[in-house]
Amino acid sequence: MFPNKIWFRSAMRFGLLFYSIFASIGGTIPVLTLFIFDTTAEEVPKMLILAAVLLLPLYITCIIALFIRAKFFKKEDVTLSDKGTLTQDEMVLLQVKSFVKKALRIALLIYSIIFSIIGTIMFGIFIFWLIPKEDLPMAITPLSVAAIFLYGTCILAMWFRTKLPKQ
Repeated sequence: MFPNKIWFRSAMRFGLLFYSIFASIGGTIPVLTLFIFDTTAEEVPKMLILAAVLLLPLYITCIIALFIRAKFFKKEDVTLSDKGTLTQDEMVLLQVKSFVKKALRIALLIYSIIFSIIGTIMFGIFIFWLIPKEDLPMAITPLSVAAIFLYGTCILAMWFRTKLPKQ
């Protein structure tokens, strides 16, 4: 069904995983920011329905992407041949794995930098310009929850980056 090229399979595995992780995070953050705005107890059921309508298709596509990754792009194992040397395909696979690890490390670093900067700017705009001063004590709790989620994902991305080997 798909080409049997090692580089293609590895690129597709990486792309589908990358999409699943970042689409779910990138889709959840805007929906969480919707809850920050003046939600009363009567509006919570409506907001939950809105969140379900917005996030359900996104999460379904992420699950489908992970299913396609697991079903059609299985991981290739590299083992030494009988002679103790690597074949051409095995060498290409090792190079692709090295590239994917480097790309993942860079993507996690860029994610952490960009989202922490954008989050800081966004929270500053909320606190100093969008939310009236008299409503700020009421809005601090939802802002704190959103900040914990946003900066927590940045910290998790950096932690995961330290666990990946550099080469």
